[in-house]
Amino acid sequence: MRVLVVWDYPTAYVTSVAGRLGAAVGCQYYELLTAFLDDQFGWPAAVTRRLGALGADVEFHFWNAEFLTNAWVADNVTTRGAQMSQDDALREHARRFRPDVAWIGGGPAAVNRTLAAIRSLTRKVVLWIASPQPRKLPLHKVDLVLTSHSWFVDHYSSRGLRVQKLLPAFEERILDGLRDAQRDLPLTFVGGLTRAHRVRLRALKQLAGQTPLDLWGTCLTPPSDSGGRAQLRRLWFRSSVSTRDLISRFRGPAWGMDLYRVLARSVLTFNSHIDIAHRQAGNMRMFEATGCGAALLTESFENLHELFDPETEVIGYRSERELVEKAKFYVERPELALAIGQAGQRRALRSHNTVVRAEELMSQFGTVLTRTGGRR
Repeated sequence: MRVLVVWDYPTAYVTSVAGRLGAAVGCQYYELLTAFLDDQFGWPAAVTRRLGALGADVEFHFWNAEFLTNAWVADNVTTRGAQMSQDDALREHARRFRPDVAWIGGGPAAVNRTLAAIRSLTRKVVLWIASPQPRKLPLHKVDLVLTSHSWFVDHYSSRGLRVQKLLPAFEERILDGLRDAQRDLPLTFVGGLTRAHRVRLRALKQLAGQTPLDLWGTCLTPPSDSGGRAQLRRLWFRSSVSTRDLISRFRGPAWGMDLYRVLARSVLTFNSHIDIAHRQAGNMRMFEATGCGAALLTESFENLHELFDPETEVIGYRSERELVEKAKFYVERPELALAIGQAGQRRALRSHNTVVRAEELMSQFGTVLTRTGGRR
């Protein structure tokens, strides 16, 4: 089975990685790609890399990583040189690789361009959706939708699409780069800060006013600390939630291995799902945090017990008041939080690792290849 992974990463992250890999200009494409993937941004790439051990041939194409596209073109399209648009490069990549499955993820613009470029060049298209998408997205070109949220399963199934649930996972090899980490941060949050996270913003405001919270925002695009604070101020005006109390706690963005280093330093870390999660647990932060051994403080959603033991492996809360109470309780008793973090890590490494998810993903790809059409 040949799988082409076509993903769209946040521009700020791609820019930061390109800057770090600047000294590697002139390297072969696969050397740059390996360095890019080894930064461990997001779990889908880590899971897909594991498919090789299951017999799949996997290649990657990142829409907005121009330095990678240029390197691929230079290594593979000698007659065209390095002058090729992103769309043409993706089309040529798919034409040469001839994928059985294209697994696509990213924003609506990238998804639309991907489908336009390669739909005729792959047998099946699998689309990842974990955030709201516009109704005009051409889902009739998609054979299977994968999502981590039960609400999306119901929503897209009602529109006649094949939809399956696939939870995020933790890549155990990340821990090799965290061996020297010291748990010196009592309480942290690392994650998105947007208008789609109003419940999260309100909870963070409560924590910032009453606990020693440190905050990293991975959806803040400016490269500088001052720029991140400016964006928080703009968010305050746009979201109806005052972020004034959060600004002094903001430590900047954290991407890839930098994100995992923060979690490895955290005794306790806060989690709140996107507003449209509809009381269903399963965002990627749950597995990132527990995999790094931080005690996860998360909502007591109805399916939480299916993922972790709410009493011994994570810490559940049912209201903002209970959130603050439990945060203060465990900040004052770090030994209890550390024990929960260790138990949560054992569960993550046992039940939610990338090997397990790769087997699930391989099965879903295999199933879609045996079916015809994209509708149920």
